[in-house]
Amino acid sequence: GNATYTVGEDGIEAEDGAAINVNGGKVNTSYLVANANTTITVKNADVKATEIIDADGANVSNASITFDGTEKNVYTVDKGIVAENGGKIYIYGGTLKDDNLKSKMYGVKTEEGNTLNTDTKGIVLDKNGVISTMSDQIYANAASATQKKSGAITNEGIDFKGGSLILNDAKFTQSYTDSAQAELKKQGVTKLTMNGELVKEETGEVKTEISVGEAADKFGSDTELDKVTAKADNNLLVGSNDASLAGKDVAGINVKQQVSNGFAVGKLDLGAGSDGMVITNGKEVTLGGSQGGSVITVNGADKDVKVVVGTDDHANPVAGATEIIGHLNIGNALATSNTQYNLNGEVIVNDASTLKTNGQVEVTDSITLVGGRLNAEKGSLNTDKLIVDKIGDLAGKVGAKKLEFIPGSSLNSALNIGDDNGAGKLTVDEIKLNGGSILLDPVWREGT
Repeated sequence: GNATYTVGEDGIEAEDGAAINVNGGKVNTSYLVANANTTITVKNADVKATEIIDADGANVSNASITFDGTEKNVYTVDKGIVAENGGKIYIYGGTLKDDNLKSKMYGVKTEEGNTLNTDTKGIVLDKNGVISTMSDQIYANAASATQKKSGAITNEGIDFKGGSLILNDAKFTQSYTDSAQAELKKQGVTKLTMNGELVKEETGEVKTEISVGEAADKFGSDTELDKVTAKADNNLLVGSNDASLAGKDVAGINVKQQVSNGFAVGKLDLGAGSDGMVITNGKEVTLGGSQGGSVITVNGADKDVKVVVGTDDHANPVAGATEIIGHLNIGNALATSNTQYNLNGEVIVNDASTLKTNGQVEVTDSITLVGGRLNAEKGSLNTDKLIVDKIGDLAGKVGAKKLEFIPGSSLNSALNIGDDNGAGKLTVDEIKLNGGSILLDPVWREGT
């Protein structure tokens, strides 16, 4: 549940083949220790250890501690976090937060005078897990207003398979970010979030704005620039640079500017007179940083826009693209469940494409699901109207003043609420079914 559990000086320890499961709440302890042939699983709970978190396989058998929570869950330790002698610590969800992480992984002194060191790749970051720390705890060189190279990953105790790495340095250069992400990609698909300010390498001047082309081509969607706005000239197509599309309508948007890659920034500013954006060809765009606010503006001002996520014709991807799907995320890895975001206008989510949100997100006009998926991962997503055409999927907490199903589509319109990854909660004031269906826990639908 939501209770807080405080354990005395001896802490929590698994021995002799035991399994310890923590489900929900907050745990304050001195030690959290998994010995040989034992497991500790922490699900959807916060953990604060005043002494040591230790998975010790004793070179004879496995020992593991698994942290698997939501974005709300945080894990902190005062003296040491160590995976040794074949033991493993898995971070699959929630955030391990420590700006002095390396010193707590190596050379950790126990009360008995022993020294503990983490095995190579003893701590595994994957799935939705997050590690939040300083760059010098991971790389050979620390990020700064002048440093251009991260150097190799020198913290060999972490296995970067997935999840997110947040670097909390005050300032960083583009070259540093490029090299840091390149080192991560050698190991897996871990995303990189830069919490500080981007600076010009020549002058050290803070850059709060960059072109959308620079954001897409030089940083891409795997590097989140928390405090940066990407500026476009006008209506934007993400996923193709094919010259034949210039000035043509794609999914109802007259294309004025194109980028091949996705990007991840605090805000997107479309040029004067812009109507919106299309995301296709499997590309991903993340908008919304720790500061919150409007995620898309037009020439610096709030104005209704149309955002199309994925294009709906399987047989005919847009020129220069091989896929029709797209992905839009609102709220980056630094978003909390209370961070306020606003998208003025409408969002259309086409077949197999996704709109994922973190924080308190408001889409002012409407969200239309044409075979697409909504996932409010933390916080809630609210809109004036939710429209379902064909099949739509929904997970997390979503609210709408009106829910309307489009009649007469080739498939019976249906909205699936919840899936095997989590519950869905939909709150509406008015429903127009028009022959459509709402399925709660759709795993029970016949044939699946």
